[in-house]
Amino acid sequence: MKTRVVWLTAVLLIGFMGFSPSRAQEIVNILENGGFESGAIDPWGIYGSITPEVVEELVGAAVPEEPIEGDYCLHLVVSAAGANWWEIGLNQGGLVFEDGKQYTLSAFLKCSEGTLDINFKPEMIGDP
Repeated sequence: MKTRVVWLTAVLLIGFMGFSPSRAQEIVNILENGGFESGAIDPWGIYGSITPEVVEELVGAAVPEEPIEGDYCLHLVVSAAGANWWEIGLNQGGLVFEDGKQYTLSAFLKCSEGTLDINFKPEMIGDP
């Protein structure tokens, strides 16, 4: 019985160490209007042959769905694929990344027809 109590205590202590304040992370979205909850696309920018629309429901989608989070999502229609992957894009400038800080970049994406190739990364809009 003592052995079980010792093992249980050890397991609980190890488990609770994972919840220590030193490992806790505050989640902060550094994107302005990151979830399009303003109902508008601003301050996001687009370039290339894209028609953007902030919507509450994706009407005509192969799998009809509401937005994954919140009340709005961004619907993009690409009228013509560019010859190069960088000719069409969505961006938000002015972000500052702090040295030594860890960031997570995530999004919910789906393609209603055809295939979708995406370059998804933080980068400068022009040469440094």
